[in-house]
Amino acid sequence: AHDDAYTHPGEYLLGDGVIAAPVTAPFSADAPLAPVKLWVPPGEWALHATGAAIDGPTSVDLRVALDEIPILVRAGSVLWAQPPPHREWPHCAAGAGGRWLGRAQRRPRCVQASVWMPGSAARAADGSGGEWSGSGELYEDDGWSEDYQRGVSTRRALRWRLTAATLTVEVDAATGCGGGGGEPGQPPEEASASRAWRLKLYGLPPPTAVARSGGG
Repeated sequence: AHDDAYTHPGEYLLGDGVIAAPVTAPFSADAPLAPVKLWVPPGEWALHATGAAIDGPTSVDLRVALDEIPILVRAGSVLWAQPPPHREWPHCAAGAGGRWLGRAQRRPRCVQASVWMPGSAARAADGSGGEWSGSGELYEDDGWSEDYQRGVSTRRALRWRLTAATLTVEVDAATGCGGGGGEPGQPPEEASASRAWRLKLYGLPPPTAVARSGGG
């Protein structure tokens, strides 16, 4: 445990790879940016807004707008997201006779996985040696019932490995029973069919070549 962690009560941990630090201090009209003192735990982290790498433990003083929430991402983490709402909302609203309440109740057409590379891995991406790896898991259920309490859900693992100048990303087949943001009892193979996957890499230079293998 680190004593400094107890002196920053405005921060909170989401899972084991994300720290959020919302604005909790007042600001004046002549200074539209509010101060946020961000404590960075031990290890390699990155600011979500800029991608700037930070080595902890340390403290960082930020100035942010009231509608901003400073977010730290642990190096090596995999974060899941959906496309922008204007691309998915018509798909959601039209589902199941309009009884869906929101985006969480429809399986996204495109799954977005963001891999945040350690700064040390980025520095060695030129082939100077070393190996780094990480993983994440995508969990889905129907988004509107309590069937998840009976195990009606699916999980899919994503693993990445960086060796020299080659990054390998593997996505496993879905496991589980039902879920996936569709009808209750929907088989996992249906919940995962006809989907696009978008991979975003942070902390690495643009790739010179991309190869895909496997199906589905």
